[in-house]
Parts: sequence; structure tokens; C-alpha cells
Amino acid sequence: FRVAAARLGHRQGRFPHLMERADMAGAVTLSVVMMIAATALTGLLTPAARPGRWAAVALAVAVVATTLGYGQWRLQTAPHADSVGKVALLQGTYNTVFGNDPQLWAKKTFVQYFRLAWRASRENADLDVMIWPESTFSAGNPELCVVGSPKVPAEAMINQAKYERWLDDRVAVFRSRVTDVARELNSPSTPNDTDRNIILIAGTGSEFLSETSRYIHNSALLIQPDGTISDRYAKMHRVLFGEFVPLADQFDWIRRITPIEGIQAGREP
Repeated sequence: FRVAAARLGHRQGRFPHLMERADMAGAVTLSVVMMIAATALTGLLTPAARPGRWAAVALAVAVVATTLGYGQWRLQTAPHADSVGKVALLQGTYNTVFGNDPQLWAKKTFVQYFRLAWRASRENADLDVMIWPESTFSAGNPELCVVGSPKVPAEAMINQAKYERWLDDRVAVFRSRVTDVARELNSPSTPNDTDRNIILIAGTGSEFLSETSRYIHNSALLIQPDGTISDRYAKMHRVLFGEFVPLADQFDWIRRITPIEGIQAGREP
């Protein structure tokens, strides 16, 4: 049984005081805290005395204490909103397969989460909000927001008219999926049943394309029961070396030598 060290932080969802540390640089921050603590504990349990083990223990105690203190402060100062009613938080399961086709994986993930969403909507007629985790709504064709008339890329073997039609098709496919899913989940279960009134918060990639720029957000869309996208949140705290590489925005040579395309951070909640 093996667990990637960088994913240790994802297993601490039951401990909110620890999880608050992840708002600094994602769950990898908490994973580092756990590895520091584990290293210090291993040094104490090892029969043979190791030089510097007490320094490692002192460091671990300081890091864990700082983490718990920060978590307590964040939980006390966080704004407390009024109740939003009944919420369904979807959580699927899948095996990590390296070298898998990303498009195929994204489509399979969407199908799995749609089945979970459908089941939740059928079993809970009084459901108010349903939350899809990040990226699960993309289905291999994430949201595309086109501003103006972007020029066809130099490497593309099509003309401007075909390029614009291709962009229009991408926009239409995503919008159709949003509308279909919202209406399907809000439809009555039986002829005598009433319509649901479920608001969706759906995680997806969002690509913004204009004549002068192109960037990607890791987004959460607020989707009304009729399929209207009424608001959008762009992830502010990106995953280090997963969603961004430090200084890559300032130095092009870093971007050229890394396979990570990266996403742009949101600016406000």
C-alpha cells in the first residue's frame, strides 16, 4: 500500500484545524507539515540515537503548533453565513492511472459524477444546493469564454472563418451541457412530482481567449435551476507545481522547460 507524499494532506478532511493550513499553497503545504512530524517521530522511535533528532523534534513541535494555531485563528475569524438549506456534496472514487488519456478520463469522471448527482436529486426532493468538485464538470471540453475575435494561431492549418466556427462550437457544446444537466437534475421524478429547485456549484476549467491573450482559470460556476450561469469563482490558491510554477510568469525560460502549462489565479472571492 503506497500513498504519494504530496497527497497526504488530502486525507485530513476530518481535521479542520489542520486543513486551514492548505489555504497558503494548497494541500501540499499540509503534506509537508505531516512529513516533518513523521520524520521527527521516526527519529524518536529509532533505537540508535541519531544526531540532531531533538532539533528535528523541536522543529516538528513548532510547525505543528503553528499550524494548529493558524487553523484556530482562521476558524474564529472566518465569516459565518446564514444557513443555505440542504446541500449535497458529491464525491466519487476512481483509481489513479498514469499515462491515461486525459480526455477519456475527464469524460468518465463527468459520467460518474452525473450519476451521483442524478441519484442525489432523485432521493432528495428538498435539495437546495449541489456541489461538484473541481474539474469534474469539464468532461473533456471545459468552459470557453471568447472576447472579441481571436486570431487563428499560426500553427493551426485552418482559416479564420473555420477557426471562429470551431470556437463557437466549443462554446455551444459546454453551454448545452450546463443547460441539459441543470434541467435534468431539476426535473420531477414522477408525473405527480414537482420540479426540483437545485442550484449547482460545478467545478470546471475556464479558458478565456481574446485577440491579445489566453489564460485558464480553475473555476466554480454558480448554475441556476434553468441552466443559467449566474456567477463564477476563479481559484485563488493554486497548487504549487501542479497548477503553477513559481516565477514562470516573470521568466519565459522557466515556462519553456516545464511541462506544466499552469493556470491563472483568481483575484477575489
